[in-house]
Amino acid sequence: MCGAGTIPIWWGAELKFSAVEAEINVPAQDPYKGSLKYYQRLSRRYGARDPRLSAGGQRKTPLVPIICVNLLRNGEGKSETILVEHFTKSVKYIRSTGRLHQTWIQLINYDGHATMKSRGEQQTVEGLWKLVKPPTIANGFCEGDYFPSPLRLNEYKGSVVCSRDFDGDFCLRSLQNGIISFNCADSLDRTK
Repeated sequence: MCGAGTIPIWWGAELKFSAVEAEINVPAQDPYKGSLKYYQRLSRRYGARDPRLSAGGQRKTPLVPIICVNLLRNGEGKSETILVEHFTKSVKYIRSTGRLHQTWIQLINYDGHATMKSRGEQQTVEGLWKLVKPPTIANGFCEGDYFPSPLRLNEYKGSVVCSRDFDGDFCLRSLQNGIISFNCADSLDRTK
């Protein structure tokens, strides 16, 4: 996949000295190569691990939600529009493979740059929060305590995480189930 940005497809950008924006290109052959592995990795990492722990105050289901919030500029004359189109196609393609049995991928397109210009900062932030609040609450948060000195395991309430890499133990009371991934074409500030 491309070295810049977080859109999980193969793509590239060519900077032209005379152009304001980079020219973005997506290869015609197999641009979604690697996309499945990307989502499988997220599903394994953020999926339910311990059914005794809850996410968002509810018992976990085996379904792992992956919410992709696409912050690309979209619209006529915008160079990132081609990435928006391919990002949408890639999600449809990944769903069609049937290889993510316990994963649900949702794509939310939000052109914050255009919204900021037309509605201002307050409404831009409120609009984004309106879109991401429900999945944030549904996914829950990983929550727990760190104990620098080991206690007896039967004193813990929750799932215990131990490692040779650090002293002490983590006791987790709740785990998140799923992830909200914010995707953009570069790692630069999207508020400009």
